[in-house]
Amino acid sequence: MEIKPDSGSVGMALGSIIIPEIKRRIDQKGVKTPLLLHCFQILYRPDAPATPEIRLNEEVAGYVVVKRPSKEEDLGKPISYAEIEGFGPKMDLVQSDLNCAHLTVFWIHPNLPQGASDSAIPIFLNLISNSD
Repeated sequence: MEIKPDSGSVGMALGSIIIPEIKRRIDQKGVKTPLLLHCFQILYRPDAPATPEIRLNEEVAGYVVVKRPSKEEDLGKPISYAEIEGFGPKMDLVQSDLNCAHLTVFWIHPNLPQGASDSAIPIFLNLISNSD
């Protein structure tokens, strides 16, 4: 498996934190492969700043404003990822994470992969599998 993260803070986070965490989870059989990584979150808690909490895909928690075609009757209701046109200017953390520093990254891919469900963001990156 060869993964070449780009430069910048997201690429550095991928190379130094996220990819090693995915490999650790694969080794411990804690993640199914191949893995389509569509979002991640790195939380730094004030009481343990040297040990970040790493969340992948469905583990990511928070509130995000999304841009989509206007449907007044649907305000406040869950929407499908296919309806998302973009993200608003910020993300709010859940109550238990409010004092944390964080890096939260989402990738939206304009084309759904074959067989991808609408219940998961069909986003980005590398298919990571056990085959190296």
